[in-house]
Amino acid sequence: MARRFLASPWWVAGLASAIVFTLLHGFTDRFAVNILIGATVLSAIFVIEAKRHGTPILSTYLTHALANSMVFCLQTL
Repeated sequence: MARRFLASPWWVAGLASAIVFTLLHGFTDRFAVNILIGATVLSAIFVIEAKRHGTPILSTYLTHALANSMVFCLQTL
């Protein structure tokens, strides 16, 4: 089963990653939708960077850090 999952198309991996990312953040209310949207964006950034032979992990990491920084700044104002 794991071998078949690893050989799945990129959109299946992106969707699974977005769902796991959302579940690990622990929100069950309306914030879960916001997290799911963010996770979908991060998955898209990873796929786009991987397809253009860029640095997908670094790009995704920096985008996530930027998003978290913006949330932190908005919460502390």
